[in-house]
Amino acid sequence: MKMEIDNKILIFSSIFLLTESILESSFPLTVLPLKFGEKNDSRIYYSDKSVLDSFKYYGYTSSDLSIPSPFGLATPDIDCEVIDTLCPQMIQVFHVSVNGSPRLVSWNDLKENETMEIIDEAGYVGSWPGYCGTSNGALVEMFSPLLKEFQYATTNEDILKARWNEDRHFWHPTKVIGYLFNATDPIRTVNYPFNAIRPLDNVVFNKILLRLRPIIRAKDSNGLVAFTTSLKENDYLKLYKFDKVFNISLIDQMTNVPVISDACGKMMLIYEFSNPITRTYRLKLRDSDPNEEMVKRAGYVFREESSARRCLGDIQPIYEFQNPGKQSDIHYVSTPEEINEYNVTKRWTNLGLMGFSSWGNFAFAKR
Repeated sequence: MKMEIDNKILIFSSIFLLTESILESSFPLTVLPLKFGEKNDSRIYYSDKSVLDSFKYYGYTSSDLSIPSPFGLATPDIDCEVIDTLCPQMIQVFHVSVNGSPRLVSWNDLKENETMEIIDEAGYVGSWPGYCGTSNGALVEMFSPLLKEFQYATTNEDILKARWNEDRHFWHPTKVIGYLFNATDPIRTVNYPFNAIRPLDNVVFNKILLRLRPIIRAKDSNGLVAFTTSLKENDYLKLYKFDKVFNISLIDQMTNVPVISDACGKMMLIYEFSNPITRTYRLKLRDSDPNEEMVKRAGYVFREESSARRCLGDIQPIYEFQNPGKQSDIHYVSTPEEINEYNVTKRWTNLGLMGFSSWGNFAFAKR
């Protein structure tokens, strides 16, 4: 009996010592805030100025507008024992060049791509929010199909600004590389426990990326207007030029409808129609005029407001108005102020509610 008690004491003592050792586990950490340099419409993001110097040949210079992000990466000089033992799921990030264009990529992306030239190590980020002292600030890669350029967002504010941008470069996120450290205290000691609860309110955590197509107005030399979600490679609009982006978007016509419908409710497809008689090119739910020709699919809207709002939060209706004195004059509105203006002040014909959607170039839908 005494031997059994002694064994239990020994086991409990070992557990206590192990727990005490774990609880005292800590490591020093230096955080490198992300800054950016510029070249025309392009940006280079860097954690060390030497990286910016490497791209001066391509025209990138430091920016007077560059305010260091409140988030950053753990220095690449972090102790190997920390990475191997305490934080094995930390993600190593590199500064690379792809045909002279700067990017930030993880080691997994780098080792599978031979077109990337390593410039320098950027540092480390966490696999999820809270991992080894990281915050809920995500390093989000964003891409502009028009510029063929990459940018990076580090705060929710960055992401919200990218959803609607006046430069019409239509940035949208492609992936979350990892989670950053708080850079307001760049030199600190990170103490155990390292793993926090994953914050479900993080704008990029456990969400479905929903690509949106802003409604674009174009005009020809005679002042005729057309509404589309893409001017590219459209023979019907080859004589039209870009005029305006509306703060109303359709859900991308290539979206995974079953997945989004399951999360956010039923969807309806909007088409682009051309009418040579009324000389209109507009967005419509269905073909209701024998003179109209369906040109292509423009995108989706949600049928029900409540389920879509629960899923996306920022949801607005899309109403179509037509000038009774000039049928080619079409306008799409969503706010109560605009609806009142076209109903009461301008006395245009309200052609009805088309459905519900969001705004900008992308949104995150809750699963």
